[in-house]
Amino acid sequence: MRILALAISLLALSQLEAQSFGTQLFVGGLSRPVYVGSPPADYSRVMIIEQLAQRIRLVKDGVLQTTAFLTIPTASTSGNERGVLGMAFHPNYSVNGYFYVNFTDTAGNTQIMRYQRSANPDIANATGTLLFSVTQPYSNHNGGCMAFGPDGYLWIGMGDGGSGGDPSGYAQNINSQLGKMLRIDVNTPNGAQIWSNPPSNPYYGAVAGHDSIMHIGLRNPWRFSFDRWSGDLWIGDVGQNAVEEIDFLLAGTPGGKNLGWRCYEGNSPYNTTGCAAQATMTAPFYQYAQGTSGYCVIGGHVYRGNAIEGLQGTYFFGDNTSAKIWSMRRSATGGVTNFTDRTTQLDPPGTATITAVSSFGEDAAGELYICSLGTGQVFKIVPTAPSAAATLTRTTPPQLGTAINFTLSSTTNPLKGFAFAFAGGSIPGVPLPDGRTLPLNLDAIADFTLTAGNPFFPNNYGALNASGSATAQVLLPAYPPLVGMTLYGVFIVLDPAASFTINQISNPISMTLF
Repeated sequence: MRILALAISLLALSQLEAQSFGTQLFVGGLSRPVYVGSPPADYSRVMIIEQLAQRIRLVKDGVLQTTAFLTIPTASTSGNERGVLGMAFHPNYSVNGYFYVNFTDTAGNTQIMRYQRSANPDIANATGTLLFSVTQPYSNHNGGCMAFGPDGYLWIGMGDGGSGGDPSGYAQNINSQLGKMLRIDVNTPNGAQIWSNPPSNPYYGAVAGHDSIMHIGLRNPWRFSFDRWSGDLWIGDVGQNAVEEIDFLLAGTPGGKNLGWRCYEGNSPYNTTGCAAQATMTAPFYQYAQGTSGYCVIGGHVYRGNAIEGLQGTYFFGDNTSAKIWSMRRSATGGVTNFTDRTTQLDPPGTATITAVSSFGEDAAGELYICSLGTGQVFKIVPTAPSAAATLTRTTPPQLGTAINFTLSSTTNPLKGFAFAFAGGSIPGVPLPDGRTLPLNLDAIADFTLTAGNPFFPNNYGALNASGSATAQVLLPAYPPLVGMTLYGVFIVLDPAASFTINQISNPISMTLF
């Protein structure tokens, strides 16, 4: 069995590297989509923000709903960088129904509001509660992105207030919330205020500076994201007139980092009057010169889905003006590796086109989406061909205390036998290109049952039905220490008439338990 497991791993690795992917239209008919995302562990709902239409739309089970999830009548309805700009779901949204929206009001000022899902999960209550507002001196560089970090706090990206060149020096001013990454605690009230500033923020309390600031020196962090596996922070900071940059901070990085602006644009001096030494600032992880690559970086996400296993750990980002899309990884030594121009590969089939990329997003399963501002469409990154003749699909989420269901679809002759290998992350296996190990081992099966199959085969074995498919199920114990653990599964298709030799092998699937 050990030899068989190694063969499975080697085959899976070769097919993983060959898996191809592209994009398909997820939904169209939108007005300036600038955000796409899902509530935690909700596998049927995806939310989309229409920037100047004052609303958030719901796509339920793949269908765009005609009734808005939320309408915000006080939001701006004009301006390229104003309107409804971002949202974030509370980590405990399934229980409390709270979500947070970042928008500019009709006066152009930033409003950070808390709303709540209504008794109808497809519609939010119309009235929200103001957390705080920020006066915006100009109409541009409002930031707008929000996300809950692995620390449970709400992070808010704020631009430097606009105009050009940060004329008032807000980004380096620790008493201004402009040009900053803010971090607040929405679970701990402060008197009548429904939120508070974490004491671990670098300028908290008697320390000089605004209590809500986590990091300084940003020009316009239009889109940032946390890697849902590692907790690392990726920031796309839009440049001035020469350089676009991606910033990176490891999970757990203490507050008080200076990301450079307006002293530096990327790694190049911009206006260093009164600035500290460049060595005291955090350099960009990646930068590109404005020109053919574009003029407005759009920060993205690290892929952590299951549909395209070979993409695990790959960061996708793009540019608004050029509509280019790239991917890269962070190497073991902290540098850029596997940098790839994905623009042509992700060009949708047929007449659909991605123009004016405005945002990337991820659903509850970690699959990635791209907002096309120019065409009013959202596209999904999908595999363009199965990674093997036998295709494995996970049909239920990997939640503790429940059963994970799988479907196997095979092109082999019907009634051939199959086996399911399932293992946890601590079992030795074969290294993958992204530095992880694929720990497949047929001896590591626990609580495995077949929901369809031939009882002729013991334990993890079954038979394909007449259409060449089968289903299987893995029961997960309600054991909290397993939260965050990654499990792996793969099907092999065997030939009972030939001593159960391997006929096909499916794509491997990884699952992070919650």
